[in-house]
Formats: sequence, structure tokens, C-alpha cells
Amino acid sequence: MRRRPNTTLTLLFMILFGGSCIRRQESPPHAPLADAESTIEFLDVTGEVGIRFTSRNGQESETYSIAQTLGCGGAAFDFDHDGVADFYLVGGGTISQNLELSGLPGALFRGQDGTRFQDATKASGTLGGDFYSHGIAVSDFNADGFDDFLITGYQGLLLFQNQGDGTFIQVAQTVGIADCQWSTGAAWGDFNGDGLADLYIVQYLDWSKTNHPICRPTGTQQDVCGPEKFRGLGDLLYLNHGDGTLVDASSQCGLRNDGKGLGVVLVDINNDGALDIYVANDTDDNFLYLNDSTGRFKEIGIISGTAQDDSGFANGSMGVSVLDFNHDSKADLWVTNFENDSFALYRNDGQGTFTHTSGATGIFTLGSSYVGWGTITDDLDNDGTEEIIVTNGHVEVFPRSGEVAQLPVVLKNRNGTFEKLSFEPSTYLGKRHSGRGLFKCDFDNDGSWDLGFCNLNEPFHLLRNETTGDRKWLGTRLIGVLSDRKAVGAKVVMVADGESRTQFVVGGGSYLSHNDSRLLWSLPANTKRATIEVHWPSGKIQRSEVTEFQRYIDVVEPRGD
Repeated sequence: MRRRPNTTLTLLFMILFGGSCIRRQESPPHAPLADAESTIEFLDVTGEVGIRFTSRNGQESETYSIAQTLGCGGAAFDFDHDGVADFYLVGGGTISQNLELSGLPGALFRGQDGTRFQDATKASGTLGGDFYSHGIAVSDFNADGFDDFLITGYQGLLLFQNQGDGTFIQVAQTVGIADCQWSTGAAWGDFNGDGLADLYIVQYLDWSKTNHPICRPTGTQQDVCGPEKFRGLGDLLYLNHGDGTLVDASSQCGLRNDGKGLGVVLVDINNDGALDIYVANDTDDNFLYLNDSTGRFKEIGIISGTAQDDSGFANGSMGVSVLDFNHDSKADLWVTNFENDSFALYRNDGQGTFTHTSGATGIFTLGSSYVGWGTITDDLDNDGTEEIIVTNGHVEVFPRSGEVAQLPVVLKNRNGTFEKLSFEPSTYLGKRHSGRGLFKCDFDNDGSWDLGFCNLNEPFHLLRNETTGDRKWLGTRLIGVLSDRKAVGAKVVMVADGESRTQFVVGGGSYLSHNDSRLLWSLPANTKRATIEVHWPSGKIQRSEVTEFQRYIDVVEPRGD
């Protein structure tokens, strides 16, 4: 999150003192287009399925701490192996008048037949609440076939290890993860090619109760200070030794010691078989780390074109996602930003280079008022192209716009350009919210993506996708054997009836959240046979044919040639 300098003052300064570099104006280069009526339909079923949960930030203390701005995320994963998605929602915390942060418990909801959820928090041992919490990252770090998860936050980390019997134990200290100063996003993936899930933890900045400046953005009313008032913290990388321990390798792996990180996503950017890292930093340049295949990294954000916007300035970046919007089988990057910073779409041009294409693809027409957080880039209407959805909400208590809660944004992909969709004011997507975390799931296993919204001081909402169409669908779950069990870094190509589409298995993504790790494919209605080609992180390429659809299948990595 950031505040851009006053454009009028900037121009006056340049007139008086000279200068040749003018920042892009606060207004976008094109006037916002009229919204198109949506054919994508979602129904809020939160009450119907039995989920009641609200994460909190302690804003009622009126301390105006930057800690209260980040919010919480959630996750969709099948912890009990019954084939139905379960949810974990992060709790957040409270702030006292003397700026002490305390945690609030999260909640684990067990899915039942795709129609109801049962609160399994106490029975599973996942109450949490040990510290002021923010994010969640899911993996099977010990490769026993059951998903484990990490909780991030202020001066704390929790790692819940799945016991396979519906219960978890907390093992962060046992495995060697030390509490860090302020962790936000996190992601699991195999960085050194040994088939084990390693861990990347994003850190934010050096706020504390003794480093709490008083800020008055409007000159009179106190409000939250922006991140430019604080020093950034270095991120952390833990390597999995396969013996139940994780070892801090941040320095030896080549990580920078600065940045104000919020979002992170892991993907093989340059198709060399090694897992790369992209970090969304708040008011600092975003990082792109290229992996040399041994787990050592070179940071190339500036030279790759992904560190800044099209005018050469760092943005207030929060959420991040991967897509292939132009169907060239390369991993493009999507970033949500603060108001007056356009959301950023970076087209992957190959060989570690990107082009900022928000202008050419219609993103600039959104205007400049959104403060974007969690984001999903996937096929929401089963037409074979990826849509974009962003949940928004302001960080200031008294924003100049007067609107703390904001509308979600849904963008329809039309042949490589994007069009904003409108929704009825009576629906969730037609109302304003204090959005933060966002994850996708198919909780009812009907072959369409449902959405979980984790808001700030307002209830969690689950939207069921009710978009209709005549295309077929197929769901795939990758199970690594030589690769890490979640197969993070895999590229999957689906060919059916002349159509070819590529998806990527990523680590992290969105904002403080974890998506359903399955892949969903929309296929032409007359498809009789489809071919799946999996490029596994181990280097193996596996091809298989499918003749039955409207179902989920497991694709297991082969051991042999």
C-alpha cells in the first residue's frame, strides 16, 4: 500500500526547479469503460453451508497502527483425504492502547459431501491464536501424504503437522523454524531439486510499539502511517533436509535483505525446470529470483521488467497470481496494487524478460481508486480463457475518497484484452467490502471454481459458482513422486478438439491465502478424447489420454523412464 505524491505539487516543483522525468498522472491514460453485464453467476451460500467466522484486526483500539491494515487469509485443502475441500480461516488479533498485539484463534472447517461444513478446530488441535496472525501456506512438507500448514504473523510462526487421523500437532520449533519479526505471505516448493518441499517466508517492515510514528495525511486527522515511514525486512528461505527439519538458508541462497513483502508466488518462469520466486513488495521494487537449479538465486526484477510499473516506479504491491492470458504457454504475472498504481499485468516474453501490458490489455480502464489485495486468475465461466478477480478495500481509516469498503473487480478475458463486469447490487460481488484474502476452491466438486473471501472485520463469505454452459470439464490433481508431492513448478498442457491450454502448479499466490491445488479444464462440448502432457519438476514429461470427463482424476508421476 502506498500514497502517490501530489501531482500538482510535483509539477509545480518541476516548473520552478526543472526536471525531465514526470510520473504518470494519477488518472489512467484512458477513461474507464462502461461495465459489461456479467454472464458469470455466483451465489453467496455461506449461511447455507454452516460457516460463521470473522477475522479481526483490532482497529477499535484507535491506535492507527500499520499492523491493522494487512488483514488475514484462508485456505482450501483436503486435510482428511475424503475428496471434499476443507477450509482453514486465519483469525488475526487485537491491539491494546499501548500497542501490544495479541492473537485470535483461527478455524478449521471440515467439508461434508460438498453441501455443509463442520467446525473441526478444537477436535483437530488447530485453534492457534498464539500471536497476531495473517497468512496460511499449505504443503505436505514431510511427504507422508497428508497436508500440513504454516500460519504467519507478527513475531510468530506456527507449523501444524497433519497426523493422518484428523488431528494436527504444532512443530515449528521442532523442525527448526524460528519466529521472525513480521511474516506475511509464504509459499512451499522444491528449490534445490531433491523432491522435498522447501519454504519461502515473506517479511514486511520494522514497525513496533517503540517505532510507531504519528501520521496526519490530511494535515489534521491522525491516520495509519504508510510503509514509506519504515525500513523493510529481508525474507527467509528454509531448505527441507528430509529428516523432519528445515534449515534457514536465506543468506547462502542469495536472497536480498530488504523489501517490504506481502505476496509471493513460486513458478518456473523461464521453463528451465527450476522453481523461481516472485515477491510483491509494498512501495519497494518487486523481486524476481531466477533459480540456477541448485537452489541459489539471482534477483533480476529490474532487468526482467517485473520490478516496477510502465513508468519506472515501484508500486504498492499486495497480491500476485500466475496466468497464461495470451495462450502462448508462458507464465505471465499479475499483481494487485494500491490506489493510483494501476494493477499490473506482466507478459512473459521468454528468457526471463517481461513487458508491462496493463495499458494494451485494458487494465488501465479500471480507473485509479482501487486498493487491491487477494486475486484469482482462472477460468471462472468454463469458456477456456482465464478471468481475473480482485478483492479490494482501503487501508486508511479516513481515506480521501471517503470509501473504506470497495467493490470487488471481475475482469473478463476477451481475446487477450480485459473487460470489467458488473453485478447486481443485491449480490456479494455488487456490494462494497473490506476485502483482504481470497482463495478458489471447488467445494461441491461440480467442475467450476467457487470463491472464498476473507474480509477485514466482516464475516467470511463463500460464493458458489452457478455459471452455466455446454462445455465439458475435467479436473486433475497432480501427485509428485520424484518431484515434491504437490508438484509445485509443474507445467500442464491440455489438448482437446484442436484447443491447447496451459496451466501451472504454483506455490503461494493471491494474498495470505492458499488455493485448491487441483487444476480445472474446460473442454469443447464435442470432445471425445483429450491429451494431458505434464512437465514435472523432476524433468520427466508424462503424456496420457482421457476419454471420460465431468470428473476429477489423479495424475501420478512415474518413477521410470
